[in-house]
Amino acid sequence: MTTMPSDKLFHRVAAVGTVLFVALFAYCIVATAHWKIVWDQSVFHYIRFMMSRGLKPYSDITDMNLPGCYLAEMGAMAVFGWSDASWRVYEFFLFAALAGSGMVVGGRRAWFAGIMAATVFVLVVLSQGEGFALERDEVMAVLSVAALGCFFTAVRRKQPLWMLPFALLSAFAASLKPSGFFLQLSLLALLLLILRRERTSVWTWLGWTALGDALIGGLLAGFFAATHSLSGFIFIVTKVWPLYAQVGAGSFLQMTLTQVPRALVSLLLVGLAAAYLNRKEAWWERSALLLGTATGALLYYTQLRPAAYHRATFVAFLALWIGFELCLALRPATVPAFDSKPSRLPRFVGLAGVLILFLGIVPYYLRIIQAGLRDPSIDSYFAHSLQADLRTLGGPALQNQVECLDMVDGCLRALYGERLLQNTGTTGDMLLFAPNDSPAEEYYRRWYTVRQQAHPAQVVVISNSWYQSAQRSFGKLAAWPAYAQVVANDYVLVAERFPTGHLNAQGYRIYVRKGSPALRLAQAEDGWATGVNGVSALSSTGGSP
Repeated sequence: MTTMPSDKLFHRVAAVGTVLFVALFAYCIVATAHWKIVWDQSVFHYIRFMMSRGLKPYSDITDMNLPGCYLAEMGAMAVFGWSDASWRVYEFFLFAALAGSGMVVGGRRAWFAGIMAATVFVLVVLSQGEGFALERDEVMAVLSVAALGCFFTAVRRKQPLWMLPFALLSAFAASLKPSGFFLQLSLLALLLLILRRERTSVWTWLGWTALGDALIGGLLAGFFAATHSLSGFIFIVTKVWPLYAQVGAGSFLQMTLTQVPRALVSLLLVGLAAAYLNRKEAWWERSALLLGTATGALLYYTQLRPAAYHRATFVAFLALWIGFELCLALRPATVPAFDSKPSRLPRFVGLAGVLILFLGIVPYYLRIIQAGLRDPSIDSYFAHSLQADLRTLGGPALQNQVECLDMVDGCLRALYGERLLQNTGTTGDMLLFAPNDSPAEEYYRRWYTVRQQAHPAQVVVISNSWYQSAQRSFGKLAAWPAYAQVVANDYVLVAERFPTGHLNAQGYRIYVRKGSPALRLAQAEDGWATGVNGVSALSSTGGSP
């Protein structure tokens, strides 16, 4: 066997592809720089805002995410800032980090795999629109690929110290969603096999890994201690998570059919062909990439919902593995010494994969992204409209006086925009209007009632989104008769808004407490209702009463 000379085809393809990626990345920055913090990201931003004002997660704040989600949010907001523009910079940074980590994974021979993986990842993520930017799965995907880059560096350089950042990154990724810990466990099993073949002691490698895990464990323990939230977290895990798992779960068949984005199927087929042609090369690198892909698949299935953004880790590793195989096909390492005409099939397959990516997949996703840019997130309309209403009702005087009965439509985004602390620490009304009776629903209704009786809100905002129903309806309030009676007795319906102008679309109602300063301001405002009773105004369709 003799080593082939540097492959001009690979270098030319990689150079052109890199230029195209840089141009694509620049376009995406310009095209999406105006996006706002909406949907889940507005909730996490607002949770961080509430924590900065002394509220405790899991007890004062009704949210059920793992502590790593809050730590990641706190760190990112500390580094990049709290504004919409700074959050766009954060996402662009994550994209660049994924590209760099993928290039490290590819190494000298297949560094272009990182560029191809980043191309796919950026397009898939941005095609989901403004409302799904910077989801936890996206952050987790970048952390996981970066961890894999450290693992590859450790094994290639025979330097166990790199297992420390590997453990830090993979363990922190698991603190966002626990199924991510499978990545570290599976790669450690692969490491043991590699070191056994090389007859190398594993203890130094495992020691650095254990140190990284211990540091992340200490970070989480410090979070629980500083926020006095461990008992609340245990309640969340044992009572709330089982309730949430019952709502909106998809079938195994449905999740399987939607696991691979349809636009990537052709690229996957070419990647499989390249993997077959490369089957005798890079056994442990391929194994590690496939384990990462399996981690992404596990994360997707364990979330029980066929949501596109839940595929982020799977898509990142899948694209990186395909890119790696295509690079190997474009640049075969060895050929038999007696073979003067090596097979051109691997290079043909590798080139075909690159052409499918840049001539087929890129234009397809760019059309989706451009279409989304013409249709801004409805959440932005909701938040903008509600912010104007809150200013009318007193603005800064409403500090600790507004309550949001909403999922993620935009109420918390509006409060965050006005820097108003909510009357309670609720972050969504699913636990108040849950589809099934449960200890969690009973607990949170009692939790909410006690706080409202002690300090009733001047303003209550109720959206027409109902987590258990595809149809929008203000009638969800009737699902909790006791609180509906409180609204009927103590509040006045002063406004009903459909920010997009379409009835039965996303909308909200504003109820103001009788005798409050906010009600006097509403009564003085032209076009605002002044005497409509809250419950009698409810409609089952979500339209105007």
